[in-house]
Amino acid sequence: MKQNEWQEKSLEEVTKIIMGQSPDSKTYNFEDNGTPFLQGCADFKSLYPDTNTFCSNPVKMAPEQSILFSVRAPVGEINLSDKEYCIGRGLASIVPDKVDTYFLFYALKLNRNKFSNLGQGSTFEAIDSKTLKEFKLKIPQVSEQQKIAEILTTVDNTIEKTEQIIEKYKKVKEGMMQDLFTRGIDENGNLRPSYEQAPHLYKETELGMIPKEWEVKKLKDNASINYGISDTLKYDLKTGIKLISLPNVNIDGSFNFEKEYYIEPRNVSKHHILQQGDLLFNWRNGSKEHLGKTALFNLKGEYTHVGFLLKIRPDKEKCLSKYLWYYINFIREQGFFYRAKSQVNNTFNLTELKELSLKIPPLEEQTLIQRAINKIDKNIEFEKEFLEKLKLLKQGLMQDLLTGKVRVKV
Repeated sequence: MKQNEWQEKSLEEVTKIIMGQSPDSKTYNFEDNGTPFLQGCADFKSLYPDTNTFCSNPVKMAPEQSILFSVRAPVGEINLSDKEYCIGRGLASIVPDKVDTYFLFYALKLNRNKFSNLGQGSTFEAIDSKTLKEFKLKIPQVSEQQKIAEILTTVDNTIEKTEQIIEKYKKVKEGMMQDLFTRGIDENGNLRPSYEQAPHLYKETELGMIPKEWEVKKLKDNASINYGISDTLKYDLKTGIKLISLPNVNIDGSFNFEKEYYIEPRNVSKHHILQQGDLLFNWRNGSKEHLGKTALFNLKGEYTHVGFLLKIRPDKEKCLSKYLWYYINFIREQGFFYRAKSQVNNTFNLTELKELSLKIPPLEEQTLIQRAINKIDKNIEFEKEFLEKLKLLKQGLMQDLLTGKVRVKV
């Protein structure tokens, strides 16, 4: 290859390709007996796979530091092999020969959609050995490959560290909420001693031991609860009053409007219009994770919501919106709504929600609790925003560097 020249090469020219083959199912086990086994990409993570399946008599092997490539739906998903793996028919191992491993890894990632388009099959998407071997990539000299890989790996490492920071904050928040919703914050602004440390500060209730200053109240005594717009109405318009539907509510209680829904104003009554501080509660057909997911409405403009979401409007004299939002999502994460759901259609309906028992501290303490949780939420949000910027940076760098649009100095 001439200095600074990129050449088009097929994968067969620069790698060795090993197509997977499923071993006898009798040799599968979960007892660490034999070689780690991957049938397809189900155990793929961001970089390396994580499997608890082993094979005592492997047929086809993926060497360490080869590229694991999904040849069946979804075609083109890739991971690196951090060790030797037994691979089934859903995978191929691409072993770099005349190309840098990490450069090839990123180049294949960039071409993910092309592989998907090449997938053939009457019943499911798949790619055969011949198609994979003949796939062509533009490849620079090795020193430039290594520099490009170094740049992208640096960004990936920062992405991984940021994801770890976010997970640590989430763990801290989880422990903090457990303490705050059982012990609360005393008049000095400190976490109240636990029941075991100071039993005289607590009283027994239907929800267990709670601080003496707290009360157990029904949700219906602290908020109004109503259904949204009828689900039978048409709401696939392009203009009108914006409608919040189930797909618009994320599991963490934030909103997304990748799908936008509108409804004609004539179908919306005044009481349907959302107010700042309203909560939207998913009560229908929910999994353990999604049943009870709740969003805090804090958007500007006129919005309403569908009947799949119950509107909870807290009485500001008794219960703060953000405190209630944190509390409901906390017990959801503990699996409360899924355990207590109706037997009909896996719902937690309006009647049940009205009877929900709450731990209600004095308003001043509610404020302190929500501020403490909000502080760590802001840290998580900051790291998430930084993570999205890193991902956009990586996407742009891959497009520029792996196509030769922007050259790197070696």
